[in-house]
Amino acid sequence: VGDYFDVRDQITARIEKENMKNAQLAKEIQENKDKANFFAMKGGQMRLVAKRMREKAEELEEETGFTAPEMKLLGSMYPFPAIFTNSFYVYLAENAEPSGKIHPDETEEIETVLAPVGELRNFIRDGKINCGIMIAAIGFLDLFSDVV
Repeated sequence: VGDYFDVRDQITARIEKENMKNAQLAKEIQENKDKANFFAMKGGQMRLVAKRMREKAEELEEETGFTAPEMKLLGSMYPFPAIFTNSFYVYLAENAEPSGKIHPDETEEIETVLAPVGELRNFIRDGKINCGIMIAAIGFLDLFSDVV
């Protein structure tokens, strides 16, 4: 037993200790929430990336009649930034195989031409490839892939 001032000091010290402990726990809780939110956001982004990759794989088969076990994003660009806000993504379809299922949209005019990658520059020089977006896509292949 002690006098009033001793008890008061003990209670004050105990409250300060508990407050410090609570502050530390609150900090740990917030750090754990931040980690959970980070991974939840990453998971959401990964689902979006996976969905986009599935869509691109479907589009590859629909427009060219080829399937590929791997599709690698080489880059993206804004083809007409002065007029439109759309993005154009360039993928490398590695180890592509013909599936025989070509179903382009009615408004699409697509010709699939098999050629060695090394010939693409010649096709551009000779005017066989004259679409600026396709030339830029080949540029991505040249810059960001060890295939060329």
